[in-house]
Amino acid sequence: WGSDYPVVRTHMTHQHALEAFRTHCDFIPMADRQKILGLSLQRLLEAAGPFA
Repeated sequence: WGSDYPVVRTHMTHQHALEAFRTHCDFIPMADRQKILGLSLQRLLEAAGPFA
């Protein structure tokens, strides 16, 4: 999933893409949806430590 995928960007806003994902992708396990929607980035940034 990528909200900047060119087809998505030409047909809907970022907010619309997020809403479509949240509404129509309930077949994806919740833990995976959380990772897709930011948990993976959060963990990466936490592991990197504070930025100066």
